[in-house]
Amino acid sequence: MNNPKIVPTSDDVQAELTDLRNQLRKSEDRLLDFADVTDGWLYETDSENRFVWMSDNVEKIAGVKPEWHYGKTREEISSQTEEIPRWEEHLEILKRREAFSNFTFPRKGPDSTQWLSVSGTPVFDETGAFQGYRGKGSDITPQVTAENEARTSRKRLASAVESLDELFVLWDQNDKIVICNQKFREINAAFVRHCEPGVSFHDHIWAGIRVGAYPDAIGREEEWFEERLERHQSANEPIEILRQDGRWILLNEQRLPDGSTATVSTDITRLKSVEQIKDELVSTVSHELRTPLTAIMGAMKLINSGKLGDLPPEIKKLAKISESNTQRLADLVNDLLDLNKLASGKMEFEVGSVDISGVIEQSLEINTPYADSFSISLDFISQNETSRVLADENRLLQVLTNLISNACKFSTANNKVEVSTARHGSFLRVSVQDWGKGIPEEFHKKVFTRFSQVDATDNRLTKGTGLGLSICQSIIEKLGGKIGFVSKSGEGTTFWFEVPLI
Repeated sequence: MNNPKIVPTSDDVQAELTDLRNQLRKSEDRLLDFADVTDGWLYETDSENRFVWMSDNVEKIAGVKPEWHYGKTREEISSQTEEIPRWEEHLEILKRREAFSNFTFPRKGPDSTQWLSVSGTPVFDETGAFQGYRGKGSDITPQVTAENEARTSRKRLASAVESLDELFVLWDQNDKIVICNQKFREINAAFVRHCEPGVSFHDHIWAGIRVGAYPDAIGREEEWFEERLERHQSANEPIEILRQDGRWILLNEQRLPDGSTATVSTDITRLKSVEQIKDELVSTVSHELRTPLTAIMGAMKLINSGKLGDLPPEIKKLAKISESNTQRLADLVNDLLDLNKLASGKMEFEVGSVDISGVIEQSLEINTPYADSFSISLDFISQNETSRVLADENRLLQVLTNLISNACKFSTANNKVEVSTARHGSFLRVSVQDWGKGIPEEFHKKVFTRFSQVDATDNRLTKGTGLGLSICQSIIEKLGGKIGFVSKSGEGTTFWFEVPLI
């Protein structure tokens, strides 16, 4: 028995059509909702690439209604196609009916230029015939503006770096070159290919070592590199480096907040030459003065001793003044020689185990007559059982003698100067304390400056070269220690220095 054939009625067809229309309307509404919430706009073209539909968002972005675009190609809308990068390439893609993404082009208005980005995918019917494109567009003006500003800033930075008289190189967080200037490339011409962005600090320095760019590294390459790397990583104190052409470079490295490192180097060859001439002049003059001064000093002491007979009071007074001034001049010559040796690295240090207590006792004995002349008593208080330090005994004696004599000079009569020791971690601190007038606060920054002296009406306070404390500072720092002071006007001063304990 055959099943009866069901023939749909007109009512059924109408109901099905209504349902399809509702589904289509929902799909359209859904598409429009998506179009409204997107940052850009949606579009559709026909087979000739003329716009046939755009979402309403295009008016917010481009300033013209969707209908204005209909029947026009992108080429007709963008009249400045000759200025658009990759425009011809884009037209070829459209001819080949291929998908494209993020095609960027400007759209010039009366007041400004917008930068737009579009993507599209080709649409084909069931027979494979091309129907047009569907896609989306967006306004990327803020992004393009930011990129242009960043590009301009990079060019400005590069121009500023190139105009520097100094050598400049910037290393990133991984110690690779980001940028360097022509001055830097010139001095490294022998290995200039290792001055390009992306070259590591390790490779750059070793390239220089291999071509002999650093004379001090010859014969101790590994050790020199490790020292250079340590200084680079700490980026603290400036470094003086001798280059292969005889030039001296003062290299300053600064660690930046993001972990990168900026290196700025100055050619100090001329300065070094001037310093050498100055040092040689000071040394020559000082040595030439020392011999006649010694003879004059001996003669004045002999005259003032009375062995040649008594002098009239007026002449005796002048002779004493002459002896005192000759002694000051001799002290100045000796201090200048010491400074010259320290600056040039020629001062000899015999570092070994030193009994600091013995050195203090010796310095107190040396200064006792001087202290007596000011009615000052000297005292030593040791707060530490271990008193052996790693230092140069003669240089420590020189420092202590200077600090104690200064303390006597700045103390009030019938008072005392106290020397004490105390352990500070792996160092021994030696303090020299007086109860004098103290150092005025405005003078604190100048205490260790050469030729600096506190202004005072008391004539004895000006009897010095103004070099002693500077020499003390240099000696202690050469011994791997540090020196400082604590002072309050009217309450006295304590000078201290620290040297390594054994």
